[in-house]
Amino acid sequence: MKLNAGALDVKRFHFIAFLVLGMVWTVDAADFSVTTPGFFYSINGQQPNPTITLMRGQTYTFEVNAQSDHPFEILTDQGVVNNNIFLGTITFTVPSSAPDTLSYICSIHGFGGIINIIGSTSTADFNVTTPGSYYQINGDAPNPTITLTRGSNYTFAVNAEADHPFQISRDPNGTSYDAGVANNNISNGTLTFNVPSDAPDTLYYVCSIHLFGGTINIVSPPPPPDFTVTTPGFFYSINGQDFNPTITLTRGATYTFAISAESDHPFQISSDLNGTSYDSGVMNNNIYDGTLTFTVPADAPDTLYYICTVHFFGGTINIVNPPPPPAPFVKVISVALTSSNVTLQSTGTNGWTAIPEFTSNLTTRFWLTVPSFSNTYTNGTNITKFNRLEAICGPNVFLRIRNTNN
Repeated sequence: MKLNAGALDVKRFHFIAFLVLGMVWTVDAADFSVTTPGFFYSINGQQPNPTITLMRGQTYTFEVNAQSDHPFEILTDQGVVNNNIFLGTITFTVPSSAPDTLSYICSIHGFGGIINIIGSTSTADFNVTTPGSYYQINGDAPNPTITLTRGSNYTFAVNAEADHPFQISRDPNGTSYDAGVANNNISNGTLTFNVPSDAPDTLYYVCSIHLFGGTINIVSPPPPPDFTVTTPGFFYSINGQDFNPTITLTRGATYTFAISAESDHPFQISSDLNGTSYDSGVMNNNIYDGTLTFTVPADAPDTLYYICTVHFFGGTINIVNPPPPPAPFVKVISVALTSSNVTLQSTGTNGWTAIPEFTSNLTTRFWLTVPSFSNTYTNGTNITKFNRLEAICGPNVFLRIRNTNN
């Protein structure tokens, strides 16, 4: 039984009609009966235009039997089905986020009254109702797609019809997904879902009886920020280091700054200590709360600054070049000899200089560069040519390729 408090206090009654054959039928009456005896609304016999009170999370029916030029409209798009009619039934599932006051009006003449909304806003992440043969979630209908993050915990406050139990499923066919789910497949109560780290990219919520429902996108959490910025006082603390520590960034790299400062200490990347904003590669500069992203340009100066643009305290940002890339792996794939020269074929030398070296004694680890050689690089293979080396080191020769960065 549902109770609506306020100026117009309505209970849902069941009217029982006895038929000749002795059968008993139960009829569920509308919560509100709306008529128009004149240029006003009469609701459950109270007139003119009485104030009514509804509770968040509850579903109400309005049986409208008004004059054709006095259509009844609830002034919200959230949770209302069949709104703005003069004859028929309006259903209103009051969202948990509904304001404290709404109105109902004649959409032609503008007369009407007040709707008081009571009840605490739900603390659940998702409020699930069934205004019809579909799910409404946080006021969105029908069957909206929702997104959950691996490793996070969510609560679903389910207030559905008894024949529309809400189930988290592996597929649209109702195969239950129970990993991390507590109290699955319910029509009333709280379902909890602690999303596993190995959850699939797509799950579903379905009515396990009628199989209507929607999609749940599962995403991985974002990576942690590179820098966490707070203001315990008139200074910045970065990653737990107080008093505006110097930080170092690398050209070409992207960094995130999670800013959680006082509102009068906005954080800005600057060209100087006077507050000249440096915006090249910076997204969301000069904020006190949120995420600032900085992709350091290749031509960024060696020194930048971060400052509070109100009080001008801050620190230094050193900008450095990235380290040189590692030498590519070199593999000699063939050696060809003629009476006068040697040809080596090797891989992994594109963008680097391939230098042939030789020795006649491996125990010394002393290698000499071949006196004269040529290199060509084609289709992934480097070809190195030079004269035979017997005249220099005798008949026993060991060869290798050494790469150097251009």
